[in-house]
Amino acid sequence: MPDSGRDPGFWGTLPGLITALATLLTAIVGAFVLLRPDDPDPPSTATAGVEGAPSTTSTASSPTPLPTWENGEGQFVMTPGMFADLDTGTFGTGPSEDAELYWDPEEGALKTLSASSALIEGHPTANFIITCQGMLEDVRGGVLPVVGLEPGDPMCARTDRGAIASLAVDGVDLGAGTPEIRVSAFVR
Repeated sequence: MPDSGRDPGFWGTLPGLITALATLLTAIVGAFVLLRPDDPDPPSTATAGVEGAPSTTSTASSPTPLPTWENGEGQFVMTPGMFADLDTGTFGTGPSEDAELYWDPEEGALKTLSASSALIEGHPTANFIITCQGMLEDVRGGVLPVVGLEPGDPMCARTDRGAIASLAVDGVDLGAGTPEIRVSAFVR
């Protein structure tokens, strides 16, 4: 009988085969993780309150500067799910705890989300900022249904930093593919 006497080597043994399979599996999983595309946005929730409103998610996006905002005043467009932080002149989507103005698509309303902010419909006067300050004295929060808003409607807001904002509805288009409200603001 011939004696083969050959040593099968490490890769021919059971521990060697297990090591080889573990290495191959690690390489496949590592390649998958490195080469897969980023996760898509989380699924959005259905929007209620405004017909034709786009879906929104419940997390806030990073704030972006309002394009026409300078020295505490400017114009901007609100769409369902958008917030505006009037202290910083920034906007984004999704609820933000610093938002003085948020279009809640679930309620179909403009509202404030900052605990110390306030939002009410105003009454146009010659010195609207002083009138707003008096009207907002003891007010916290605020909800204004978007369905009732019309161009020329004034609003008052107190920011979370204590500034007073005079806002005016410049235009309302709730029947558009993406409903919108155009707003002018003056913060002092």
